[in-house]
Amino acid sequence: MNIVIKKMSSDAEIRGKAYVHWKAWQEAYPGIVAQSYLDRLTLKKCESIAYQWPDNILVAKDGENVVDFVGYGKYRNSELPNTGEVYAIYVLKRYYGQGVGALLMREALKQLSDYPQVAV
Repeated sequence: MNIVIKKMSSDAEIRGKAYVHWKAWQEAYPGIVAQSYLDRLTLKKCESIAYQWPDNILVAKDGENVVDFVGYGKYRNSELPNTGEVYAIYVLKRYYGQGVGALLMREALKQLSDYPQVAV
């Protein structure tokens, strides 16, 4: 395993992020989230989301493949001014327990270091 954490920048990385978004939901949420919702969350829908919001995304790549990602930025509600937020973190099942999520979280927190507090 040769994991590289980087800002998402290429078309291939955007598509890879979309795949991770879709696949992570399919792997993690059966029996927790209604199957009808999982069925509606298609790869095409996740690609649309990925292209709509490409900023503030870090991807973890194993070789050329995006295997995990984290989204971060300014807190989305006005109730906590001057606060950063980790919006989402997704990890493919085959990378559970390998520390990739922790690497992503540490890098996201570095990106949010200008904020006096961070919501996760």
